[in-house]
Amino acid sequence: MIDIVIQGPYTPYTDEVIEEYLQAPFVNKVIISHWESDSHTSKWEDSRVESVKSPDYTKYPGPANVNLQLTTSLTGVKASESKYVAKFRSDQKFTKDSLARMWQFFMNNQKPGRIFVCGNVFEHLFHPKDWVYWGERDDMINLFNAPHEVNELCEKNGVNSGNYGGFMRYLTRPETYIGAHYCALYDPRVKEMVDNEAEYLYDGAPSWIQAKEISDTVTKECFKCFAREGITMEWPRKNINCLPFDPSNEGWDEEGF
Repeated sequence: MIDIVIQGPYTPYTDEVIEEYLQAPFVNKVIISHWESDSHTSKWEDSRVESVKSPDYTKYPGPANVNLQLTTSLTGVKASESKYVAKFRSDQKFTKDSLARMWQFFMNNQKPGRIFVCGNVFEHLFHPKDWVYWGERDDMINLFNAPHEVNELCEKNGVNSGNYGGFMRYLTRPETYIGAHYCALYDPRVKEMVDNEAEYLYDGAPSWIQAKEISDTVTKECFKCFAREGITMEWPRKNINCLPFDPSNEGWDEEGF
């Protein structure tokens, strides 16, 4: 059995996501992890649905709100009592059949320290897609217990989820930030990189090519990709109702990831 954490703003669409995931027989509990200020409230009286709230984040949210994602994801995972936890976004919905395929793939390939994801973006550094993170509870806590991003230049210039794409030479991509900090727990070379982001992790950084050589090996060891076949996801905000999202730069199990 696993617990599912649904992280992000709680909207009426999130209730559709919860309803879908509760149909999976291996799901022990669905945990909604969101903010105290969210206006939508849970309609669920099912004992398998739990709502946990984090105090509203008043500090700099980080590029693309990475600090918000870390906060509510960690709160949700810590609320789990199962050995295995899967973290999903509140604005995306995978079918119950997709969950079943991912569950079986996970059980056949899991090992301590390995996090399962829906694709690695191999053209960037340490870049698992943030749609799904699935693994042992202790590993998931380690994943989201990364220090919050502090970037004075981005904060001064108001870099946020809507405009961060124009500042890639001055920041670490949010997925890279999370992925690299997790890989650093297992590889001292990556620890050197997260301690010196501007040297290694920013787009166009002086030692980016050196970092890429290490990323190509380490990322797929720490972040195992599901098999793409049979996984279906809808994302209304992006008007997407199928996978792969961008096959030109996604690496899944079929591509050796």
